[in-house]
Amino acid sequence: MEAIISLEEEMSSLRILMESKLKEDDWVNMRYEELNLVSEKRLVVICHHQLYQQIMAKAYDKKIKSRVFEKEI
Repeated sequence: MEAIISLEEEMSSLRILMESKLKEDDWVNMRYEELNLVSEKRLVVICHHQLYQQIMAKAYDKKIKSRVFEKEI
């Protein structure tokens, strides 16, 4: 049995193409669509990360107590 990296299952490689006997044009179109999906997923992750940072900053700011320091003479 031949080992296949899990990434190759998700984004089919040239080896998978040879095994499945797809036409090269079909494989190129499928690969292009997969790469577009990766870009979309990356944008979603960036948006979620920014939202998470905003939520964490807001939670941190709630715990901060403002202090006023006066200079003693």
